[in-house]
Amino acid sequence: MSSNYLDERLKRLEVDRPPIHRALVLGGDSPLGLEILSALSARRIAARGLRSWQSVGVSARPSEVHPSTGAAGSAVEAESPLEIEWSVGSLGDLQSLERAAWGCDAMICAQPWWREALPEAIEGLRAALAVAASAEMSRVVFVSSWWTVGEPGEAGRPASEGDRILPGAGVGPEVEAAAFLELEALKAAGCGLPVIVVNPTWCLGPRGVPEGIEGWFRACVEGRGRLAPRGRVNVIDARDAAAGIVEAACSGREGRRYILGGHGVEVEALMGKVASVVGARGPLGRAPDGVVEAIGRWSGRVASVSGGRGFLSAAEARQMVRRAEVSNERAARELGLRPRPLEETLQAAVEATVGGPKGAGGLLGS
Repeated sequence: MSSNYLDERLKRLEVDRPPIHRALVLGGDSPLGLEILSALSARRIAARGLRSWQSVGVSARPSEVHPSTGAAGSAVEAESPLEIEWSVGSLGDLQSLERAAWGCDAMICAQPWWREALPEAIEGLRAALAVAASAEMSRVVFVSSWWTVGEPGEAGRPASEGDRILPGAGVGPEVEAAAFLELEALKAAGCGLPVIVVNPTWCLGPRGVPEGIEGWFRACVEGRGRLAPRGRVNVIDARDAAAGIVEAACSGREGRRYILGGHGVEVEALMGKVASVVGARGPLGRAPDGVVEAIGRWSGRVASVSGGRGFLSAAEARQMVRRAEVSNERAARELGLRPRPLEETLQAAVEATVGGPKGAGGLLGS
């Protein structure tokens, strides 16, 4: 779908907003969430992250944990190097979410939504948006994905923010879920909530790579990437994506989408660059699109049964065969996005990957 109709309608709702003093990051303990918290601190914006009870080893229900019982049970706890505050809770517990939002004038929704079933993800997003509205926050940034960027309406140009994938397009459950959640956020913007949507591409950097390509990336690092998908992807340093997300919260236009893209690169060339960082062997040839997509579907099913992380998610496999070219012109113009060199990003991502647990192999990495 290629249309700026929604953008034009939402422009009418724009009003001047006060500067941000304290921001809550949902999914603050995810790799991208941690980069966002760091970027907020660098902008001298007080940063607070929401993390789950499980991540701090608390199995009790929120009502059973006293606010003054120390690190795990604190409503808000401080962490020194970045002066980040942490609030422990979940989107499924409204009381903990309201407590986390107390005193914040902005919310960044960086929750890894794809880890949840769609009904639970929608319920969690609606709860977060309701809390933001109740707290009268001046900005809400919904971190979506470049999965939801559709094919360009005209031949010969890269895809832009006006190109959308909508639910029901038959592009796989992960992508359709992402599209549904993004529309939910934009619907809130249409109702007057100051929502901005960002669509980062592959975020690589010192905290690793996206969860859906971890196994495949490790195979590339270890020289086990035998065959390369035929497509083209886009890579941005997670630190640059986080800076763009924070800038969107500070100066982005409400109801707008911003593609946070970095460098477009053929997958085969990317695999070769990754392997060359450690002197490993690059790919020997190319894999048919159908094989790549089948590996993504198979890996996803294995991961869902085992409860672990697969070699390559179905959504990321789809991106690898799309030959997608996306434009970050709007983000560069309105947010000042300036991606760093791809080589610097790959170096950091490889260093983060080396030394971790080995993933499964396959035709694309064996």
